[in-house]
Amino acid sequence: MQTRRYDWDHPTLGRHETTVAYLLEPTTSGTLLTVCHGGFAGFPDAAAEHAEGWARVLGWLQAYAGRLIAA
Repeated sequence: MQTRRYDWDHPTLGRHETTVAYLLEPTTSGTLLTVCHGGFAGFPDAAAEHAEGWARVLGWLQAYAGRLIAA
């Protein structure tokens, strides 16, 4: 688990602290990654913004891993 806090006033979250947990599970074809980013109670705009960010970053990771496997 990782604790996350901005050192500056984030526009939708301020300096509120959140936590990120990563779960890696083996599958028959590789590894399943689950990311849980919590601590957004009372900050719905920040939660939506971070969800979009995670979707984008995990998409990049998936594309990169796919290129490694294809090589």
